[in-house]
Amino acid sequence: MFSGCSGLTSVTIPVGMKSIGQGAFSGCSGLTEVRISDLAAWCGISFYDFDSNPCSFAHRLVLNGAEITNLTIPGGVTGIGAFAFHGCSRLASVSIPASVTNIGEFAIADCGALTSFVVDEGNPSFKSEDGLLLTKDGTTLVAVPGGLTRVTIPDGVTRIGTGAFSGCSKLTSIAIPDGVTEIEGSAFANCGRLSNFSVGSGNPSYKASYYGLLTKDGTTLVAVGGARTSVSIPNTVIRIGNGAFSGCSKLTTIPIPAGVTEIGDEAFAGCSGLTSITIPDGVTSIGARAFFGCAGLTELTIPDNVTSIGTRAFGGCSGLASLSVPWRFWFARLGWFSVTDWGMPYECEVTVRR
Repeated sequence: MFSGCSGLTSVTIPVGMKSIGQGAFSGCSGLTEVRISDLAAWCGISFYDFDSNPCSFAHRLVLNGAEITNLTIPGGVTGIGAFAFHGCSRLASVSIPASVTNIGEFAIADCGALTSFVVDEGNPSFKSEDGLLLTKDGTTLVAVPGGLTRVTIPDGVTRIGTGAFSGCSKLTSIAIPDGVTEIEGSAFANCGRLSNFSVGSGNPSYKASYYGLLTKDGTTLVAVGGARTSVSIPNTVIRIGNGAFSGCSKLTTIPIPAGVTEIGDEAFAGCSGLTSITIPDGVTSIGARAFFGCAGLTELTIPDNVTSIGTRAFGGCSGLASLSVPWRFWFARLGWFSVTDWGMPYECEVTVRR
């Protein structure tokens, strides 16, 4: 709806708003504030993605004329929607009442000034431990304050939720204990100083290498530290996981092994320094927003074996001038499909290979 309106500086969201669609505020780089009059209503809005929430660009949420820096969710609110406070970089604390039983993915992510969560003791679903946000039984790490420099994952945690550490820009290292057996997508996205992962020797699911985090069998690349300037992906890797390189803005080129068959959602999102990449011939799937924000890329070739490309896979790749696509994929599988559905710039020249 407002995609590319870079001159827009503020937006007022009415109380009756129920949903905001895909990429509605994409590229609204001039936004400085989002104004609302009902915090409970804001928590209930269904945001399609990051770019649906103008706070992702404005970073300031203003309630009835006053900026929210210490967020207290109103009593009676039962859910905080996905992406609701994503990018609110001036939030210092979040207080969650007993009534909240559901918190969506990335609801409180990329909040760099956040130092603590407080949860009402009567809440049946969530609790706070050392300022971290956990499910009540302590098995899932929901979110980590973005302003922390050190994090100790509590005993009992078996799952690290989607985007749990997203935007923790001050963290330099993460230790994964033996008990963690599931790490969801983009768990360590946009952690710009992260340079080291360590994993307990008894962990059955994950292992660490000198550059990042892998599944135990080495077939899936889970995450790469954002401070890396170069990466050598092992030849055992066949899948680059969701958000694996997300926010690795210092990387300029990434050699992908020939054995890789799948590139996950947001796998390279925010790799703004990336100037070239070769997608191996064996790749069959490229996930949604996989290369979102890779503005340094100027040309790209989609291999013959690719059968699916996710929504806005190349959104924000403003430098792309040349795209080569296989004829079989372009016509037989997609019909008259517009490259703008992938987020390609309108001026991108498309070559269809026979």
